Amino acid sequence: MSKPKKKKPNIRNLEKVAKAQHKNEYFRKIRKVFDALGYGHLYSLIPPDELDIIYGVRCQAINISVAENDFMPPGKLKWIKRIVSSMLKRYEVQLVAGGNRIDLDTFFTAGITLILYQRSIEDNFFRDARTVRDALSVFGDNDRYLNEAFKHLKHISLTTGLMLSDFTRRVYWSVTDLQMAQNDANVCYQMVWHSAIPDKNYFNIRGEKHVGYRVGLPVYQKGPKWQSIAAGAHELPVKHHEKEIQIYIQDHALRRLTERNDCVSRESILMELIRSLENPKMNYNQKTEKILIDFYLYNVKTGYLLANVIGNTLLIRTFLFITHIGSPEGDILRKNTGLKRKEIEFLELDKLSTFMTPEIQENKHIKHLFIEAGCRSLFSLYKILLEKNITISKHPNTAMLEDYLGIDLTKEYLEEEEEDESIIEEEIEEDDEVLEEEQVEESDIIEESKPDPRSIYQLYPKNTKLSRKILVWIIMILIGIPFLLIAPFTYPIYRYKLKRKKKKENAA
Repeated sequence: MSKPKKKKPNIRNLEKVAKAQHKNEYFRKIRKVFDALGYGHLYSLIPPDELDIIYGVRCQAINISVAENDFMPPGKLKWIKRIVSSMLKRYEVQLVAGGNRIDLDTFFTAGITLILYQRSIEDNFFRDARTVRDALSVFGDNDRYLNEAFKHLKHISLTTGLMLSDFTRRVYWSVTDLQMAQNDANVCYQMVWHSAIPDKNYFNIRGEKHVGYRVGLPVYQKGPKWQSIAAGAHELPVKHHEKEIQIYIQDHALRRLTERNDCVSRESILMELIRSLENPKMNYNQKTEKILIDFYLYNVKTGYLLANVIGNTLLIRTFLFITHIGSPEGDILRKNTGLKRKEIEFLELDKLSTFMTPEIQENKHIKHLFIEAGCRSLFSLYKILLEKNITISKHPNTAMLEDYLGIDLTKEYLEEEEEDESIIEEEIEEDDEVLEEEQVEESDIIEESKPDPRSIYQLYPKNTKLSRKILVWIIMILIGIPFLLIAPFTYPIYRYKLKRKKKKENAA
């Protein structure tokens, strides 16, 4: 006996089911708002007909779109919608003191709806209308908690804009406003995205052309704020007596910023870059004509922006970590330990993540050594990152670092300085920049004028891993040499045997 055929679902019925589910979900959000206000029992006092009216004039979810005269790839717009939706569900806000917290998605749909409804409700709407209105007024008239929600929305917009923005290509920002929806019956927040291309300029440095991009931060509701500084405030060598100096940055400097502050997100680094340039602390060296600008990460100094004044512009050329040779702290560290640039890179002392680990933070000897060089900020930043739930999975070898830093190189270092006082020169070596190229090739920042005759392995002979690798290679070479010697003789024999085998087969 054949089974009865299943009926195909009716499209109209499916739409009714989906609409009913959406309405129930929305009413669940309304009840969630009442619970957060501490008046959960008042939800049952609203008649079903009145709930249907609230649903009919509800504030819809935030609509994300691109400005009319702007361009954005469809894939990027989908990415924005996904990121914003995720953040709205993750961030929470409190409606009244001591009340439960609700997510921003609920706030900007059901919460805003109840605020607008509270302002229009009258006593004759239903029996307990006055009681419901008085309860909602506690929420609607409290600007403190409303401002908290909009502050979160601003943060979401700025973070998303920074994640999208590339200072070398395009800067993104959004304008958010409460507007009528397309059906003219509902309201919703419209988040419209705009973009601007940073100004690109070419600079002649020692006969070579280098490209720089105007530094600007996407400002919420307004657009990019292009950075500049007052010319007279820092006694910079500016020509033509310009009042303001425009700030440009090379792509190389942006890469170094993210590489060396490697345990913090890119958007946070860009935000801190702008903050460091708003009221910059500069140190101008008239001899070298180089400028060191303090870079702060969460109000803690982690290094310096190395810049030059070219014409009437300030060009940021690279980022020096606080331990780098060329920075005041790095020079003291070199004087105290004898560390060279390549050794700092080998030990990964030019990366923030090395210092943001318990192994380094709790090692008193290493900590004292760097604090003595002026790098105390690297140890105060550790607590701030822990508060922000930023943890590092890196585990540096503190025993090796202690042994390495404990080697007495003072005598050799002084002898080298007597022979040549200019062993280390602050130079920026970057690959040639042609007019057609969009990005600057990666280059070394500070190069020693004379190569170090002492290798890292001579300085640290206890590197057992390296010894094992060398031993393995020696064994492989010793085993391989006989095969290489025998191979020329074995191949003709192999060919001869193969021919004899073929002849026997043909004869058979």
